[in-house]
Amino acid sequence: MGQSPLGPNCTNGTDVFMGQSPLGPNCTNGTDVFMGQSPLGPNCTNGTDVFMGQSPLGPNCTNGTDVFMGQSPLGPNCTNGTDVFMGPNCTNGSEVFMGQSPLGPNCTNGSDVFMGQSPLGPNCTNGSDVFM
Repeated sequence: MGQSPLGPNCTNGTDVFMGQSPLGPNCTNGTDVFMGQSPLGPNCTNGTDVFMGQSPLGPNCTNGTDVFMGQSPLGPNCTNGTDVFMGPNCTNGSEVFMGQSPLGPNCTNGSDVFMGQSPLGPNCTNGSDVFM
């Protein structure tokens, strides 16, 4: 969690931020990532939105374009890069995880998503990296 080099709220949809979207209290641009209430309702139904909570599809999302925090229906570690989960290991760069990348303490592959320090600096400046 930190300051985007673009300002206090990211305006480039490829950046990921926690907080207020410049578009309003809920992001309406699916390429923005936010934590909170989707303008579409309490659970996002648009796979390009990212939310933390219950998928309208059930307690674990089975649609890779949905993002959720919890147990993957595939097991404790997601093996399908289109699923997003919080768990100890991401082994596929297209997976999204919170924790240690198999590539090292900072992901260097923009298709990995991690929480921590970008190898590019305290704020990611490469839209293909996602960090909190």
